[in-house]
Amino acid sequence: MQTRTWVLLVIGIAWLLSPVCLAGSSILFNDSGDSARSLRVVFDRPVAVTKTGDGFAEWGSEDGGISILFGRGEIAPWGNFYFHWEPADAKILWSTWAAEPPRLLAPCPFPSWGFTLQGMDGFADFTSYEMAESLKRLIATGANTVIVAPQVFMANATSNDIEPLNHRSGHQLDDIDRAIMQLRSAGLRVEIKPNLLPGSTWSAKLAPKDPVVWFSNYKQILLGYAALAEETGCAALYLTNEMESMITEPAYVGYWIDIVEGVREVFSGAISINANSYHADGPTASEVMNIPFAEVLDFIGVSLYLPLTDTLDPSVEDLARAWYGTSYGVDVVAALRDVHALYDKPVMISEVAYKSVDGANGLWLLETTRYDFQEQADLFEALMRVLVNEADGCEGSWLRGVNIWAWFTVLRPMWRQSVQNKLAEEVLAEWFSAFAAETD
Repeated sequence: MQTRTWVLLVIGIAWLLSPVCLAGSSILFNDSGDSARSLRVVFDRPVAVTKTGDGFAEWGSEDGGISILFGRGEIAPWGNFYFHWEPADAKILWSTWAAEPPRLLAPCPFPSWGFTLQGMDGFADFTSYEMAESLKRLIATGANTVIVAPQVFMANATSNDIEPLNHRSGHQLDDIDRAIMQLRSAGLRVEIKPNLLPGSTWSAKLAPKDPVVWFSNYKQILLGYAALAEETGCAALYLTNEMESMITEPAYVGYWIDIVEGVREVFSGAISINANSYHADGPTASEVMNIPFAEVLDFIGVSLYLPLTDTLDPSVEDLARAWYGTSYGVDVVAALRDVHALYDKPVMISEVAYKSVDGANGLWLLETTRYDFQEQADLFEALMRVLVNEADGCEGSWLRGVNIWAWFTVLRPMWRQSVQNKLAEEVLAEWFSAFAAETD
């Protein structure tokens, strides 16, 4: 250990004497003896951090001009962390390592964070006797936004007919209204995203026999939800959820523009769609890069269900790195920024989920009975680290936010993709509560 210590000190001294360091930079070694998840550095004056090394650093400032450096990646004993700052002549007064992640002092990284509220067993069961208690648990996580996802039904993918509003028990607008008002009264932003279920077919494969009739029927459904959204003060309405075949067809552009115009006559909030990011069978970009009427939308919603690694036991750091290069060779962060660049619209990760099973990081469709709550929690930890690292601040210039699918109306959902009552809920609540504390 003594030899290792001297080697590290020599390396550190040589680096400190380099021209890079003289420009306002430093490398600090974790001499605490334990793994550390945060690093605090106090300067003799306020500084701005311009570059950091590994560890997914965040930067915040306290009153009085004291600056603090946070590294959310775990640094092993005698591991190192480097960073640059301006002005270059600012001096480090002292630094200390800590085993626990600190409370975020930087402003929230993006405007919106929260969950999708979903009913159970094929119904938007907003009449559940447990719903009020379930929403209290959701509110306690620190989420600031909830997407309410009432379900809309078709007999099959080729049908022209759509079940009318208020047709099913547990699917009444008045019931959804009560859920929205409970959330609104707690100070949360609420958005509505109807979830179309065409029998046993995925909504991305819709193929109505008569599109003219189908669009007329679907417009009436959306106008009903637009009126509900306006009456309850919702912030946004999603026109679709993963409806690739209907979105990307150039012949349908006029129908969608007509729907948007009709909705805007009823609803004063933002309008978007939730688009597939990639095909389920590979990395080929699909719906999200082919929205021919994007100019009439306010932001672009994206579903993210992508394999990250090809290993069964990745670390949080492995998962975070995979966002910049998945097992399919996709740079997810770059792809999301490409969506923003293509349409010049904010991007909302409006649906992302991970199952609580072993290997869930590699394949969403994986079916197994081997539960792995830690892997699910690690996936969400990596997600939040990357988004915080990439975002531009609470006002948001490219990333509107992230919404986790799903929070269910019952207290103990048995679905593997639920985060309720699992380690993943604790991880997300830690992040969301920290964001919320900075916007109070």
